[in-house]
Amino acid sequence: MRLSKSLGLAFGSLVAAQEWVAAPKGLEVVSSKLFNGAEISYKKTYVCETTEGVNAYSGYVSLPKSLLPDFQHWDEKQKAHLFFWYFEARNNPSTAPTSIYIGGGPGSSSFDNTNGFPCSVNADSNSTTLNDISWNRHVNMLYIDQPLGTGFSYVDLVNGTFDTLTQTFTPVKGEEVPKTNGTFLQATFDSGELETVPKTTMSGARTMWAFAQTKNDEISLWTSSYGGFYGPNYFSYFQDQNTLISNSKPTFANATILNLATLGLQEPGIDARAMAKGYADYGHHNNYGLQFFDDETYKGMLQKIEEPGTGCYALTDKCRALVAEGDPERFGNNKTVNEACLAATNLCFFGIQGTYQATSDVCTPLPHHFLRHILT
Repeated sequence: MRLSKSLGLAFGSLVAAQEWVAAPKGLEVVSSKLFNGAEISYKKTYVCETTEGVNAYSGYVSLPKSLLPDFQHWDEKQKAHLFFWYFEARNNPSTAPTSIYIGGGPGSSSFDNTNGFPCSVNADSNSTTLNDISWNRHVNMLYIDQPLGTGFSYVDLVNGTFDTLTQTFTPVKGEEVPKTNGTFLQATFDSGELETVPKTTMSGARTMWAFAQTKNDEISLWTSSYGGFYGPNYFSYFQDQNTLISNSKPTFANATILNLATLGLQEPGIDARAMAKGYADYGHHNNYGLQFFDDETYKGMLQKIEEPGTGCYALTDKCRALVAEGDPERFGNNKTVNEACLAATNLCFFGIQGTYQATSDVCTPLPHHFLRHILT
């Protein structure tokens, strides 16, 4: 189960009736002096990081469409609200470097109870255990839910019901308050409207770059799984923007150079084309002497990968060629390009990797349900 679905249960509508969860109170709100319409709203947290003297803060960075090239079609009042949770380093935070962590997915929250987080959530869903080997021992850690619509990050909030069995969200109309039970829960999610959803990895990169516009000594970026596509593209885009700023050609006024340090990738997917044959080879013959499927199945997988014109290689090459020609900035607005790349994705991921992926029982929730409960 995606954490982006689970976290939505905790949202309260900003304009909700009394029956809905109230909007957060006691927030510090600071408007940007450099970027008109941008602001940060946050409060100090006392959950998870319990080391005496170590501070943690969570909240939102809200960005107007003027800072978001991918969303110029939005209404003037619409903003990108990106949720973050910041943990000071336990040792020398004033001089410690800063690292950003983003989840993979696409659409996985950064708050996935991984082993580098400052704490782990206990099975009672009501307490945490401090992680003695957390990444924030010597690094200031900034966890961000991205792209928009992931986890607590949103554009427009909508009240409705969430079916825990089918994992579906149904908006309600007006002030209607639905009846709830153990299966149907009151929930408030991002609307998920197509015009507010990032269409490409590069769209995510542009939004993250706007988020990260602050003076810094150095910034590292860590991510996992599908983040293998995010990370290299994001850092490449950040570096391109640094070059433009250095040449007095910033994308927008007052843009700041980001001093990039380390890009870290955990079990990443990086290149669908390069990885495709590896799934077939590993399942058929590997260093462990295990054969997960027979010769006939292996040959069938190779055909799906290598078949001229229709295989994974061919469809991926076609996708990339069309992107270079018809959508070089990768806004995701070219129908011909989108259809070609969707065909490649469907085959390379779902037709090859997804068909033979069995890393756990299909009923195993990810993340564990007790993480969802403490966040709500």
